[in-house]
Amino acid sequence: MLFLLTLHIITQYFRRRHIEIDLKGIFNRFLVGLKYGIPFFLISFTKGEGILSESESIRYEIVKKNKTLGYIHIKRVKNEEITRFVISSEVNTKLLLNFKAFSKETYIYNKDTLVFSSMYRTLNDKVKVDQSIIYEKGKYYLKNNSKNKLLDIGVIKCNLVKLFFDEPVDINQVYCDKLQIHLSVVRMSVNTYKVVFPNRSYNVFHYENGKCRLIEVVGSLYKVRLVPKFQDL
Repeated sequence: MLFLLTLHIITQYFRRRHIEIDLKGIFNRFLVGLKYGIPFFLISFTKGEGILSESESIRYEIVKKNKTLGYIHIKRVKNEEITRFVISSEVNTKLLLNFKAFSKETYIYNKDTLVFSSMYRTLNDKVKVDQSIIYEKGKYYLKNNSKNKLLDIGVIKCNLVKLFFDEPVDINQVYCDKLQIHLSVVRMSVNTYKVVFPNRSYNVFHYENGKCRLIEVVGSLYKVRLVPKFQDL
């Protein structure tokens, strides 16, 4: 999913290549640490101290023809009713030119409802995505470029990040935060599921004993594998 969206950004780069000064993007990069830190700070004090938490970390290697192009590191922390996902990724690839992509994402669930998400991505050190979604009084609001927008999407129970950990049993759709839409989850065979994006690219998730063991990322011009390495913390 992350690598697929990175390649989508690169494709747009070729289609609309121009030079611009992005002072707002530079300022946002300066504040990105605060942006991701504040939600964690607030939630850490909602339940008091001394509460045991359950953590799990996965590092996905992005592989194409036995060559590693980058990684996706995902950490899940469960603390009573709160579950936090933190994602960082880095991709180095070449499509006519060399590209370096970086991503930092945060997703917070209260029980089974997504209450906060934040996404920050750069391509060759230039900000391409900087947005957050906040759940307030039964509604979601998108904050992007200092603007707030009401999203008519219903309550989000599962977004794409969950598929990187657990098999989506009895789940027929997931939310894509970047595109702000729900995507269908199609069961292809036992322990194998497919998610198709609007541009017809797709991900195939393979599970074993309920855990994701392989993700195939397929587009019109590329095909890569995401190979996980689990580490319990």
